[in-house]
Amino acid sequence: MDVTLDGTVRPVFSTAAMREADRATIEDLGVPGFTLMERASLGVVDVIRERVGALRGARALVLAGAGGNGGDGLAVARMLACAGADVTVLTTASEGSREDTATNLRLAESLAADARVSLTVERVAADDDVRRAFERAVARAGARFDVAVDAVLGIGAGGALREPIGALCALASQARAPWTISVDVPSGVHSDRGACEDRRAVRADVTVTMAAAKPGLLLGDGRARSGEVVVVDIGIPPSLAEAAVHAPGSALLPTDAYVRARLPRRAQGAHKFAVGQLLAAVGSDRYPGAAVLACRAAARIGAGYVSCATTERAARAVVDAAPEVAALLLERHDAASAAAALEVHRGARAMLVGPGLGRSAGAGGFVRALLDATEVSVVVDADGLNALADAAGLESLEAACARLGGSGGGVVLTPHPGEFERLAGRPVGDDPIAAARDLARSTGATVVLKGAPTVVAPAPERPPLLARDASPALATAGSGDVLAGMIGGLLAQGAAPAEAAACAVHVGGACAARATASGAGRALLASDMIEALPQVLRERFGDA
Repeated sequence: MDVTLDGTVRPVFSTAAMREADRATIEDLGVPGFTLMERASLGVVDVIRERVGALRGARALVLAGAGGNGGDGLAVARMLACAGADVTVLTTASEGSREDTATNLRLAESLAADARVSLTVERVAADDDVRRAFERAVARAGARFDVAVDAVLGIGAGGALREPIGALCALASQARAPWTISVDVPSGVHSDRGACEDRRAVRADVTVTMAAAKPGLLLGDGRARSGEVVVVDIGIPPSLAEAAVHAPGSALLPTDAYVRARLPRRAQGAHKFAVGQLLAAVGSDRYPGAAVLACRAAARIGAGYVSCATTERAARAVVDAAPEVAALLLERHDAASAAAALEVHRGARAMLVGPGLGRSAGAGGFVRALLDATEVSVVVDADGLNALADAAGLESLEAACARLGGSGGGVVLTPHPGEFERLAGRPVGDDPIAAARDLARSTGATVVLKGAPTVVAPAPERPPLLARDASPALATAGSGDVLAGMIGGLLAQGAAPAEAAACAVHVGGACAARATASGAGRALLASDMIEALPQVLRERFGDA
């Protein structure tokens, strides 16, 4: 098993992986479960203190379920009360709850009997109990709470909320506290898929999650309902964390440090061909702009020599916009023109196929001929993907992946959900991590499944990488062409397929964020990302 948690990535644990890491820490290594619960709760209290300020006199409403998440909430209530806060707990826990939770219930109720602290613990077993207990809590707090702590449901829960759980979850918003803090996941949000099937599911300002982020905090409704995600180290040993991140459904979040460590650097005295030559088979008379964006992005990310094999109108557009790009004129897209392009540009270290090709009668043969003959890594995007979505195309794709993967290179596919469905024969569904991994496994390609977040599923199979901070400003025409160009430019400089893809996605998000911060917002154009590239690479990623 290769080491992946090298400090440049953050782990994302699936529900099953997190449970196994917990189990192994407790049962195999002998760390008491109560100890892990105390560490988790201390982390939550630290986050509350950072947001609320002084805890003495602060008014807190804690909503606690009967499972492990509820045990965390009961411990948080105890710690807040000991710090001087005025705390009310509404809980479904009982003596019959799991051992650690029952212990924390007993400790909280014992502390509540101490006149020197302000802690009230009310057990609720029905929705009417919840309503009446909340009315009493509001009266005690003077109709003002400084923080509401959601510890009702933990990882793995989802679907419709039964009573009194639904009524308890609804109080998180009814409390109208300036801060709603969820423990591990917002209650009602599925921790793997981000699905939310009940409108009473909690919407948190901050989610304090244990050991690693969970996929559901980054996907679907969970992305919007989680607020800021803060990870608390509860003491899962590195070996178990490493195993957890390799489990199905888990993933990695690249950081800026990931890009800095993997961005190709130019050696002193390097010439343009040594830096990296890219053959871009992109654009058409109908879609010349895609060729312009993809070629400019490849050059801006550092490819030393970009050649564009395209039709006459697109070639003129590319040369006008980027005279640095060499153009090879093609009369049409077909197998013969593919052979000519490869012959002229035999020195290319990588190839980009697809943006702006259109769906002419010969496009499929053109793309297949390129894949059948190439000996260098290739990124296939847009109409290149559409050309592969039949039996002949998939056969060429799988053969190319097998051939190139054996030489340390590979094929990168960059589908949006519609293109994914045409390639895979099924929709993405509510689990894009699994969908991307399945397509990578079946084809042998590295798959970049675009979305929020974008998923990079490497081949050979390794933990997927997620782009956590994708800006909604990227929902603009041409942004996919820019991404494909950046991936191709990095491949040409010698980056491995998965690393080229992950770096390009991360850098593209940084460019969009910079343009948005400078006022572009929803007016962001794909070309704005290219203009921002040099400064973003220099200032954020240390590119000399």
